[in-house]
Amino acid sequence: MALGDYIPWRKSEAGATGAQHPLSRLQGELNNLIESFMRNPLAAGGASATGGYVPPADIVETPETVELSAELPGLEPNEVEVSIAEDSVTISGEKHSETEATEETGFYRVERSYGRFERTIPLPVEVRVDEATATFKNGVLKVTLPKEQASKRNVRKVEVRSG
Repeated sequence: MALGDYIPWRKSEAGATGAQHPLSRLQGELNNLIESFMRNPLAAGGASATGGYVPPADIVETPETVELSAELPGLEPNEVEVSIAEDSVTISGEKHSETEATEETGFYRVERSYGRFERTIPLPVEVRVDEATATFKNGVLKVTLPKEQASKRNVRKVEVRSG
């Protein structure tokens, strides 16, 4: 007897009624979910579920600031808008297509996203909006946000005693 004979959902793809074993159905659903994610990765930047562009971003908190960097390849500084609130940063803009698909170009598939985008990123602490700065170089937007005085973490070591 082969090892596969001991696995009940492997004995046949469908029983007499044509129904699959529940674990086999679950495996199929998980495979479909993973394949769907690989075709349309929301978290990795690129295309969103609605087909729009979602710029990938990193947020780093230092003792004095919160620093955000976002990848915006193919854009110029005047094509990017940054709006800052005490608890979030909104990046918006529009990516333009530089090539037109004609019969002569022979495009089979274009995987770059074009069009208007907007992403609001929540911040881990409150920031001083009036002192924020932004720079754009080589397709990377960097926003530096000084923390509010109350948001700076006051860290103190406490002695641990036995007893």
